[in-house]
Amino acid sequence: MFSIIDTNNVLLLNQLANSSNIWRDLSLFLSSYLIYFIPLVPIISIFMTKNSVERSNQARVFVWAMTAIIFSLAVGYLFEGAIGRNRPYLALSEIQPIGHIPGNTSFPSMHSLIVFAFALTYVLKEKYFQMGLFLFLLALLVATGRMLCGLHYPTDLIGGFVIGTFSALILAHEGSPFFKWLGKRVVNSEQ
Repeated sequence: MFSIIDTNNVLLLNQLANSSNIWRDLSLFLSSYLIYFIPLVPIISIFMTKNSVERSNQARVFVWAMTAIIFSLAVGYLFEGAIGRNRPYLALSEIQPIGHIPGNTSFPSMHSLIVFAFALTYVLKEKYFQMGLFLFLLALLVATGRMLCGLHYPTDLIGGFVIGTFSALILAHEGSPFFKWLGKRVVNSEQ
């Protein structure tokens, strides 16, 4: 059942993306370049903040978000090696990939797990919830772009979302031992 849903959705979106130059360019931007702009949102916020305590708090959350990305990538590579699912453009001759053609395996989507781990770290912080929602919206656009370009199935993106969410929950939740350990390291380095 999932393979039919996966196949139909990626075919439909890839055909849409290849229907005009505007769609191709938009799909390529969402899929390959938007991911580089997402960290700029909190970085700009950090540099625009005049209050040193608030700037320090924002920097701490940024470090936690980056740590969640590293953890999610480690978990993602374990799944990628164990599952070894071919990308849609390798499995379906109708798919016309757009942009850079990555390696052979598609599950989970590394782009998705990166952007969702990053965004959900901010969503989990009540003080930065609104920024987190904006980052989450950008993460959804990146994930959609990956399907538009024929690089991932919907379940690859869901896998990336689950791993990214799991990483953010484990590493960025204030009650977690890792959160307390990292917080002490950041505080000690500031003194």
